[in-house]
Amino acid sequence: MSNNKPWFVAALLLGSVIVTGLTSCSDDDKPSVEIKEFTIDLSDIQLVDSGEFKNRVFLQEAIQQASSDNDGQDHEELLEFYREALREQEDFETRLFDSLQAANPGNSVDAIASQMYEDISSGFHILRHPGTLADGSVGMLSTLIVFPKTFWINANAKKVILGCHFTVTGDHEVPSKYKDLDYASDAHVLTGEWVIPQASAALLIMPDYEGYGATSDRSHPYLSREVQARQCMESVVAAIKWFTDDHGMRLKDNCKMVSIGYSQGGAVSAATYRFYLEHKSEPWLKDMPFYAGAVCGDGPYDPLATVMTYINTNKLYMPVAPALVLKALCDTDPDMIRAGCQYKDFCTEGFMNTGIFDRLATKRSTTDMCDNAIFAYADNHPDSLQYITENGRKVLPTNQAFNQATITYLNTGQLIRHAPEEKLRTLRNCLMKNSLLYNFTIPDGAKFTFFHSVDDEVVPFSNLQALLNAWGDSNLKAYKYETGTKTHVGTGRSFYLNYSDDYVFDILGNYKWSSGTSTITGKYY
Repeated sequence: MSNNKPWFVAALLLGSVIVTGLTSCSDDDKPSVEIKEFTIDLSDIQLVDSGEFKNRVFLQEAIQQASSDNDGQDHEELLEFYREALREQEDFETRLFDSLQAANPGNSVDAIASQMYEDISSGFHILRHPGTLADGSVGMLSTLIVFPKTFWINANAKKVILGCHFTVTGDHEVPSKYKDLDYASDAHVLTGEWVIPQASAALLIMPDYEGYGATSDRSHPYLSREVQARQCMESVVAAIKWFTDDHGMRLKDNCKMVSIGYSQGGAVSAATYRFYLEHKSEPWLKDMPFYAGAVCGDGPYDPLATVMTYINTNKLYMPVAPALVLKALCDTDPDMIRAGCQYKDFCTEGFMNTGIFDRLATKRSTTDMCDNAIFAYADNHPDSLQYITENGRKVLPTNQAFNQATITYLNTGQLIRHAPEEKLRTLRNCLMKNSLLYNFTIPDGAKFTFFHSVDDEVVPFSNLQALLNAWGDSNLKAYKYETGTKTHVGTGRSFYLNYSDDYVFDILGNYKWSSGTSTITGKYY
């Protein structure tokens, strides 16, 4: 961890306009233009669950859990993260005890200790609040917020961290299930980074994505940039309204917000910051804290570039990924729905027969469970689906998932016999319009910070390369991991534990922020 920071230490959302179209396509190819206006009454914010934990106990239990895992160097790294956190917490408690004793010289040591431990716990709260769903209707979204119980040193929040969670396929994995998770999720790590450190005085806001939590009966609009970005902003507005109006706290006048996320969370973090840059003049965002920037790790910022890398390498290290993309588009995208697109239009029969789309619909399986189910089907049905083994890992050839008509059209623009031309064109266009680059010119002063492994096998480096090609080094800060074993999951661990916190502080203004591309050569797994 960095030593540069003491890290332990609206009522109405007025209408907005959504316009879709593909600038790179002919008029006939463009999705239809849709203009929608929404009015959301935020008076209906419900507190559905809450709790608290003593920071020292939380860390001691985290150390015990990490010690018991003991199945690799990455767990040793997580263990050291919590050990350092506990050391910082103990130092903070000593300073706080001395301050309380000086301020209350007549009180006994036990009374001072009791007061101190009451004031250094953290609270988590699960809210349900209105938000705009993928189909344009208004429904109840769910959001986790976590903050120090009393902000003892700084009585009010001086920073807001918008945490955008990584890809999940099981409803039990989302932020609103925070207290029930039996592993160190990104919600827990962000709590350790930004909430437990009392001097940080940070309010952590982590929305559940549509399709999970309060909306678990709906399809998840995976990588739908505009939908997820707007919902995250609505969650922030609702959380701040509850925090200030109903919980009696306030944001400091110079409060700033940063979004952070890895994998899908990286794409959502960047998309939400883009949304803010485009919509910040609208009345419903006028009372927001200043949104200072986004820190993003290995995100699928360009879905078409991602799919094309899968096709050109003919390898799927995470075979559930194309199913997630296709299910989201066919179920929730208005252009795909109008074109009558179905999963089977783009997938091989063998891939359909794995039952992966039904498994995703149940939301009971993790991504690993989904991938394992696909490989298990292949083991039992080698005439229908086959995978390869590479360095001890199972890899599904892309042409075992996407059918040949889809691969040919996306790769060359050509149609093979009986190919559904309108559906293929719509698929391509919908992948394009969900790019971070789509219809967007990066404004002066925008602070995007990107990390990406050059060998990420799940979210390929082509995603960051697309941004570098379009924006250049002078408009963003980018870091490339170039040494180590660059697995997607392992890079995510190092993103949170070793790198991201420094650059959150960069954006918040503690250090000089400058654009350009640098190389990370640190150790990660």
